[in-house]
Amino acid sequence: MTPKTLAVLKFIRNYVKKHEIPPTYKEIKEKTEVSQGGLNYILRNLETDGKIIRKIGRDRGSWPT
Repeated sequence: MTPKTLAVLKFIRNYVKKHEIPPTYKEIKEKTEVSQGGLNYILRNLETDGKIIRKIGRDRGSWPT
């Protein structure tokens, strides 16, 4: 797992622990400083690897597993 991928996954997990809902795409992008294209790629890979569950079309759609 790349450092950026790990940063995104950690941010999502920590955010859900604190707020009990997943972060928005914008919040993930801003806090991890990953480009839009990079974030799409990372989230797709995390979903493929079973690390998150994504609900496409939802603002807060990336849940950790």
